[in-house]
Amino acid sequence: QATVKYDWLNAGDKAPRTKLARLSYYAPWGWVIGASAYEDDLATVRQDLADGRNQMLSLFVIIGLLLAIGGGIVNWFVTRRTVRPLRDMVTAADGLAVGDIEQQVVHHGRDEVGRLADSFRRLIEYLQSMSHAASAIARNDLRVDVEPASEGDVLGHAFTEMTANLRSVVAEIRGAAVDLAGASVRLNGAAAQTGAASQQVAETMGQVARGASDQANAASATASAVLSLGESSEQVGRSAS
Repeated sequence: QATVKYDWLNAGDKAPRTKLARLSYYAPWGWVIGASAYEDDLATVRQDLADGRNQMLSLFVIIGLLLAIGGGIVNWFVTRRTVRPLRDMVTAADGLAVGDIEQQVVHHGRDEVGRLADSFRRLIEYLQSMSHAASAIARNDLRVDVEPASEGDVLGHAFTEMTANLRSVVAEIRGAAVDLAGASVRLNGAAAQTGAASQQVAETMGQVARGASDQANAASATASAVLSLGESSEQVGRSAS
């Protein structure tokens, strides 16, 4: 291969023009293939190519800027659509972490963020149901029934077992209270009977005391009579003497 540069004057031209020739040898056929063109024509083509390249670069820059602006707008909408629900769920999670179960997640959707929002709503409902059950138990209301959400619901099973144990304890206490009330009634009856017997004993003791007093009075009167009889006997004896 070789490149040859030379001047060539065409008929009718006032001055020769520089021409470029490119030669190449094709060995299988033994041919020498050449191509030539005027240098100024090539310069025009080069300028056209440079202009086209510059226009293409400018077009690419404009398209790139438009794509960047459009991508920024789309990214802003997507970020707003995604970040706002995530921010709300972070706020709800922070509230649940400090025991505030009155939280709300309003986002709905079929994507992963929507599924995460649904999971948060189920979690809030579960914690609220457990809180209501605990509040009822704290108010001594054991009629509440806690249904575990699944086999792995440790908190739900613990609440169910605790409620059953408290109901059993309350039933035992009520039975003991009934037994104690019956024993109290029986003790009151026995006390009444004991009081009546005590009253009868007191009355008997009073009668015995009155009898003893009468006997003492009779003995005193007998002793006085004996003394008078002795004196009378002495006077009779003296009179007899």
